[in-house]
Amino acid sequence: MLKVTLLGATNPPTAVRLNDRDVLAVQVVKRGTANTLEVVDRVEREVAQLRSKFADVRIELAATQATYIREATAATIEALVLAVLLSTVVIYLFLGNWQATAISALAIPTSLLGT
Repeated sequence: MLKVTLLGATNPPTAVRLNDRDVLAVQVVKRGTANTLEVVDRVEREVAQLRSKFADVRIELAATQATYIREATAATIEALVLAVLLSTVVIYLFLGNWQATAISALAIPTSLLGT
């Protein structure tokens, strides 16, 4: 599901700094077929376990794509809901009939799910 590599492990070694401090960095690169959110969730669980085992070591996730993906998904769903609502209003203005509008309004999300 994922491959873990140590940054700076190649020759010559790479200096890794975070907040102006030298750190040991581990980069998690998911496979092409893996789900990014599942990988991030799994890494977060593993980091939580490591934090409990090594209380004197500060372990941080420097960056993940999960926040961006979750926000983009929420924005897309919000835009789709708004589009369906506006389409329903426009259809009603043209048809002037709530029954025909309801049928058309139900067809819109159904057609979007099919594509």
